[in-house]
Amino acid sequence: FINQYQEVDGQFIVKRYLMDDLWETMEVDNIYNQSSFMLAKLIPTTYQRVSTMGTAGLWKMLMLTWSYENGLAVPESDTKRDFTGGLSRLLKVGFSTNLRKMDFNSLYPAIQLAHDVFPGVDITGVLKSMLKYFRNIRIKYKHLAGELKDSDPVAAEMYDRKQLPIKIFINAYFGSLSAPHVFPWGEMNSGETITCIGRQCLRMMIMFYMKKGYKPLVMDTDGVNFETPESAKDAVYVGKGLNELVTEGKEYIGIEAHTAEFNDIFMRGEMGLDIDYVAPACINVSRKNYIIKIIKKGKEKIKLTGNTIKSKKLQTYIVEFLDEGLKYLLNGDGHSFVELYY
Repeated sequence: FINQYQEVDGQFIVKRYLMDDLWETMEVDNIYNQSSFMLAKLIPTTYQRVSTMGTAGLWKMLMLTWSYENGLAVPESDTKRDFTGGLSRLLKVGFSTNLRKMDFNSLYPAIQLAHDVFPGVDITGVLKSMLKYFRNIRIKYKHLAGELKDSDPVAAEMYDRKQLPIKIFINAYFGSLSAPHVFPWGEMNSGETITCIGRQCLRMMIMFYMKKGYKPLVMDTDGVNFETPESAKDAVYVGKGLNELVTEGKEYIGIEAHTAEFNDIFMRGEMGLDIDYVAPACINVSRKNYIIKIIKKGKEKIKLTGNTIKSKKLQTYIVEFLDEGLKYLLNGDGHSFVELYY
């Protein structure tokens, strides 16, 4: 394009500038806002509204529509008060190996369905029906994504994307229920009942696994990170089929045997415990801040949780040092980490 140019006016330049802005926005939206786009298919409002609405607003919009279509009055809003939430504890600081993350599937929605925790002002019982439907569909998509992961990765990714907005939606219901000043069908006592049962479930899980020799490291609302004993690999359990996650007559081995046994003994209805991930090593820094080495498809990946380990304000050389140094620590090579520091 040497010695080639086009003479244009200011209006043309402004128009091109605005078109570039729109293009950039669309590209960012395509990458980061897929869940909002899919949620817009579930909620009777526009995509723009869904992208800017809070979680309580989603269920409010759905219930306002239901009330209008069925000639029902909207309940009077209640006042909000403080209550005790989920358990979040750091039990062991520092380096640990043979990590297993155990968590309950959609804990709060499952508690509501299994223990029938719903507000009395919902006289038609539609909230329970909606939550049950969305929860079942989400679990179906999640299982399909897992089953097709190796045989059909494209379909597996599609189902994984489908389950994400539903997960956001059903988890948002607890927030709505606990915000009666925003969501007219909210009820503080029901919200507190859910978190109380959640804390009991977490303690029950820890009690069960500690008896098997596991060491709890971190607990956070619906899951616990455990250090797994060597004896776990020899565990064998034949499923009784007393929970939807356990197949009757199937022989489970290792940590899956303990998980199946827990589900058969304690979990009923929609409740269920699952293995979120397995990792060779982790470093617990503080509550809600930990580093995990995960191996996927033969590739090593470091997962950082929390914002106290690395922040956007850190200088580049420190970020580069941490990226390399954390690999040494997670491999148990403290000497190389110190040498790198020097």
